Amino acid sequence: MRIHQLKEILQLNKLKIPSQQLKKGQIIQGQVIKIYPENKVQIQLGGLRLVAQLQASLTTGKYYYFQVMQADELLKLKALGNEALNANQLLQQLSLKMATNQADLVQQLTKEQISFNREQLQQAFEYMSQYKDKQVQVFMPIIKELIANEWPITEQTTKALHMQKNYPFATQLQKLLHMLPKDSNFSMLRGHLSDLLQPTAENIANSQNQMGKLLSLRNKQVFSLIQSLLDGQDLYSSNTINNLKHYITNNQWFIQNADQILKKWESKLLLTAANQYMFSDDEVSQLKQDVTKVFPTIFAKNVGNGGDFGGLLVQLRALQKSQTYEQLDQIITFSQKFLLTEPKEQFLQLTKRFLQLSGISHENLLVKGESPPTTIKSQLISMLQQTKGGLGEQLQQVLHHLHAVQLSSVQDFDNGFLQAYLQIPALKLGLTNDMEIKFEGKKTETNKLDPNHCRIVFYLELTNIKETVVDMHVQNRNISIHVFNDHIQSRTLPMQFQPLLKKGLKEMNYHLSSISFFALHQGKKAKKVAFNAQSYQGVDYRI
Repeated sequence: MRIHQLKEILQLNKLKIPSQQLKKGQIIQGQVIKIYPENKVQIQLGGLRLVAQLQASLTTGKYYYFQVMQADELLKLKALGNEALNANQLLQQLSLKMATNQADLVQQLTKEQISFNREQLQQAFEYMSQYKDKQVQVFMPIIKELIANEWPITEQTTKALHMQKNYPFATQLQKLLHMLPKDSNFSMLRGHLSDLLQPTAENIANSQNQMGKLLSLRNKQVFSLIQSLLDGQDLYSSNTINNLKHYITNNQWFIQNADQILKKWESKLLLTAANQYMFSDDEVSQLKQDVTKVFPTIFAKNVGNGGDFGGLLVQLRALQKSQTYEQLDQIITFSQKFLLTEPKEQFLQLTKRFLQLSGISHENLLVKGESPPTTIKSQLISMLQQTKGGLGEQLQQVLHHLHAVQLSSVQDFDNGFLQAYLQIPALKLGLTNDMEIKFEGKKTETNKLDPNHCRIVFYLELTNIKETVVDMHVQNRNISIHVFNDHIQSRTLPMQFQPLLKKGLKEMNYHLSSISFFALHQGKKAKKVAFNAQSYQGVDYRI
């Protein structure tokens, strides 16, 4: 699930744009509330009530299709028909050809109260005609989103949103980084991708220092084992985490193999460690073969470093115990936690670097006549012209993703309302995939988001409590927070972090009024759990 699939839960799809946002030619469905003299009626459009002028015989309480004829100081509407008017009849009135998928699209638009105009439908139908029925159904939600946001319906925009909805951005960037050749032509792009995805040397050094102290105090034996298993790899890279997870997931297989190795070699290893036995060359060769077949690095790390057969024995015995794998699982959590020494600064730095390196302002700078800097996007565009095959396809996939972020990044409405959206690969912060943030609210006189009245929605994929949405409302600097999550403990654990959150907000002249918890997915118990100024423990990431 991604944030654009949460609109029903978060009620982001309610019609909340004032009447001056309605445009000539738009087709909307509304309910007649009252009828006034001089051909005026009050109409309910989603969460909005408007008074409009139209000449038609209407009945209060009924739903009608309306077309906007004038949308300035006086809103004039034309009634196209009541709710009994089906999609095919509506298309006939608009002089558009009918097809099953086309009628289905119109029905869905009206059912979800998404306004549209004839030109948008025509553009959508032309695009849909290129594909078979099954393919059209896949793209139908995307087409509706394009129409709702008044974005062009093209191959590029449709594929961009398709990529964004179905493939994590961080995963696509990682895949591209691994596919890039090592030659100098790709060195700058590799550097930019690494900058976004991997911790800096300074952060790694600080984290290694803290982690080393922590693990050596907690369990020196397991810390030594990790060093042998990883053979010098960075303890905080995604590859390392995946390697450790491989041992944890397949722990029974590794336990059984360690047990078999020890049954064959334990007595001789004990005697050799006590200087009461000496392995022959053939025995060393056979021991090495048996161990490295299951644990590729620990033989060389121990025996190859001064012939420490005692150390090898200790580590094989550790790998024979289920508790060792439980401790490895705890260490993954620690490594991700201690990677973030200053979460707030890390988050702000990553956001700034993403805005600088991604190239989402590429076209905007070109329109202004400015020369855009070398960014990930500018390099992708350049490389696509001379790259084919699998690498070329991956370059295109990442470019589609950047287009999707650009599409929804900023919407500036004439009535003083602003929406902004960011999708940031958050592996560098120790999170699983992407962090998506959506802002909406009033504009200040300087065309910035008003910090006194706004709404910020975070979409997070967290290590412990998984999919999480944090919906924050700010009204007169009073903050109410709605947390959507299916992890039961996230709604019932003690609220020990609430004083810290409340204090931090107070220092910035904000007041925390409430925190409420809801189930995220349908089918889960959606009981609201509210805490007045309380939070929860087990936090994956705190800003």
